[in-house]
Amino acid sequence: MIAKLTAENLRKFAAAQAAQKEEAAGGAKKASSFGSMGFARSATNTVDRAKAEEAAPHGVPRNWQVNVRKQLKKGLSGKDTRMTKIQKRLDQLKKEVGGE
Repeated sequence: MIAKLTAENLRKFAAAQAAQKEEAAGGAKKASSFGSMGFARSATNTVDRAKAEEAAPHGVPRNWQVNVRKQLKKGLSGKDTRMTKIQKRLDQLKKEVGGE
């Protein structure tokens, strides 16, 4: 959504930024002046996010090797097929241009 930059929009933006700083500092939590499309987070969203971060921080899963091997095999198994398709297309282009 593109909105005109007006004094009212700037005031709303400043209020939303102040609310974000207040939330980050641990102050009282309140909803954004923009509603659901605002810049500040709502109190429930912030609380839910904090709980989720405490419960399951980002980390490497124990079975990460399984996923890596699977992706490597998938990539390597398709390499021959991709190379064949590329070679056929190159040959076709050479014939069209009159190279051979």
